[in-house]
Amino acid sequence: MITIQVSAIQAARKLLTRIHFERLKLPVLNHALATVDAAGLTLAVTDLDHWLETRLPATFDRTLSGSARFLIPAAALAAAASGDKGSTVQFECPSTPDPNRTLLKLTVTCGGMPVQTVYQPDSAADFPVRPTVKGQITTVPKETLRALQTVAVCASTDTTRSVLNGVLFLADATVPETQRLALISRLRSLDGKGNSVRLTWDKPGHLTLTLRDSDATAARIDAPVVTTGQPPVIALARRIWRTPSPSAPPCVSSTG
Repeated sequence: MITIQVSAIQAARKLLTRIHFERLKLPVLNHALATVDAAGLTLAVTDLDHWLETRLPATFDRTLSGSARFLIPAAALAAAASGDKGSTVQFECPSTPDPNRTLLKLTVTCGGMPVQTVYQPDSAADFPVRPTVKGQITTVPKETLRALQTVAVCASTDTTRSVLNGVLFLADATVPETQRLALISRLRSLDGKGNSVRLTWDKPGHLTLTLRDSDATAARIDAPVVTTGQPPVIALARRIWRTPSPSAPPCVSSTG
């Protein structure tokens, strides 16, 4: 048996319904996948193109001390979220479920009265496999999340141009004020001596600008920078690096 606060279920359902899984035509997708493991309880939904999951605070009885996976129908999730404020809901499924079909019992308090409902969800074995992402985990500051919320509403939904169906993240490097004028003067002195400037972040807080002229002769400038993220190598056309103003802090951006 799993016991969850109604407020936690309400918050989880509000998040999960951003993927309109309740309206999907494939029956198994009209469920939320509940996973119980050492980390706790996780609910997940998918429309095959997107996967959305959230972790909930919950308590478990001894029959779920290990790991378990079962499906919660959309109707059961909605019923759980309609419980009385401040109350809890309980999900109960057999400790040894049928691999093909199982029953799910929901107990929720509505109007001060406990209400029990039994559902027959699809088998968790038929639910799509969770996609895996390989890479480093990056902590996103709350300021970034606020900025993401501001611009995400402008993302395209046109399936013919999927590259526009997202948000572009940028990584920045800012030259400290004490080094700014000297660096700008050096860049301006390069006029006519090359076609582009190559910027590399070889190590944190260190920016290298490499200029190559028509004879392939390279000149390097090293400058301390304050970096946000880990931008790759980029190159700037001369018309770009010729324009900085001493009064404006130069800030270089590239896709992260």
